Amino acid sequence: MQVAEARLAQLRKLWQRSAFEPVHKRDVPPGSKIFHFKWVDKCKEGVYKSRFTCADVKRNYSEAEEEQLRVFVPTPTPESHSLLEVSALFHSHATRTFDIVAAFLIGRDRGAQEGNPCYMRAPEEWRPIFEERVRDTFPPHEVARRLKSFPAYMFRLDGNLYGRRTAGSVCRDELEEILVEKMKPTFCFVRGKHDPCTYHCSSSKVTLVYHVDDVRCSGPASALNRLIDVELPKHCEIQAGPLEAEGVAVEVLGRVKTRLEGAILTAPDPKHAKNILTALDIQPKEKSPGLPATSSPDAKLRGSRAAREAIFLKGLASDDFQLPVEVPLLWSDSSTGITAAKRIGPGSKLRHLDVCEFYVQGAVQTGRLQLRKVKGTMNPSNYLTKHPKSGSEVQEALPSLGLVNVHEVEGATAARKGTMKALKENPPAQWKTMAPMTKASVKLCGALAASQITGVKGHKDGSEGCSYLPWILGIMVLLGCVVWMCMYNAIRPRGGIAKKAPGRYPSTNAKAVSP
Repeated sequence: MQVAEARLAQLRKLWQRSAFEPVHKRDVPPGSKIFHFKWVDKCKEGVYKSRFTCADVKRNYSEAEEEQLRVFVPTPTPESHSLLEVSALFHSHATRTFDIVAAFLIGRDRGAQEGNPCYMRAPEEWRPIFEERVRDTFPPHEVARRLKSFPAYMFRLDGNLYGRRTAGSVCRDELEEILVEKMKPTFCFVRGKHDPCTYHCSSSKVTLVYHVDDVRCSGPASALNRLIDVELPKHCEIQAGPLEAEGVAVEVLGRVKTRLEGAILTAPDPKHAKNILTALDIQPKEKSPGLPATSSPDAKLRGSRAAREAIFLKGLASDDFQLPVEVPLLWSDSSTGITAAKRIGPGSKLRHLDVCEFYVQGAVQTGRLQLRKVKGTMNPSNYLTKHPKSGSEVQEALPSLGLVNVHEVEGATAARKGTMKALKENPPAQWKTMAPMTKASVKLCGALAASQITGVKGHKDGSEGCSYLPWILGIMVLLGCVVWMCMYNAIRPRGGIAKKAPGRYPSTNAKAVSP
């Protein structure tokens, strides 16, 4: 019963949004594509929800149609999500999250746009709506005859229905048209060069990252409120969260993010830990693929992925997020690897490597990358490749990995999981401006860490530290002065002071003289 009610509610919603139009079979053009339907039912916390989807399968297309079909939909890189938070902290901007309601239906079906609409078989759950439509449209003496023709009707897809292979690309194109064209001149968004899911408006300083129907943006509080509360509702229906000032926690893509002073904490879903442990279950006799390394510089030089990621992140941070980033620094604890990377060519020990393995050498020679030596115990990757010997080693490695214990952070509510609405909002509700970071060097090593961490911190000097350090130093200085005065009063003679004999050195026969 509850499933039937949920399905009927879904069909009413699609009918109100003009997702389909009932058409008699005799009016369907010959050769038109006709699809079946599929129901996707869910029950969460006792509430049933149903989704009416189109069973659009690949076998219904010829090779020529398949080549011309646009089905690719990009998704943002993990680095873009982290860099959005880094940008908000760096520029002292607010953040806000919103969800596009029925995102796919903001655009028309690809077939309807091209004048070649597709059709679907009507489900039995649509009969109550069909009967209501017949009674409201036709005179009473024709109602009985019209009701009998229900099996002869089909759906003509006008809206961008879920299940269509082109639905994702149509939604992305429509959203880009809204951001880039329809909101001018108030907002002039430009798509990112390195990540097509990022958009930046140079006039309002607003940057956003979208993932299907979830959008997260950063910028000045007034600009965000105008974008989300005034401009976007003119073009699509959205469900927006609050302005994420200090003490506000929201759920973004299954993770709870809490805004604190100088930091944004991310609480991962507990299921991620189980997935990671399962992924690391390597079989005893399993071997690593590829040609094994024959020397230490061979292994280090092959690790060009870090260099590629660093150069990519530099372009992503500077071009798409407008962050001032210097030349990337690639840290390594291998002196031989650094020496091999600074050379030109394979030398005598690396002749078995292919030309593509010398990407790091080329990046260093062109000035796109710099190499630095780091102590092995201070290298964050050192902890990730070795089993920790004690709990203290784990605690020491957490800061370099960007991890924090939410129970030790004052005001953090990241341990709670809620919805996109505010879990906690401290009065006043207005945005509280934070002091910006003055050092314009946001090192790429920070960006590299931000791509894989669950907490992003911002400090005035751009380095890791503690906001309580000045207070601790002041208290230590005060205690030192008190201890010094106590010791001075304890060792000073109470009867008088010792007289010094004239001369270069004090006399050993000096006596205490009463005043």
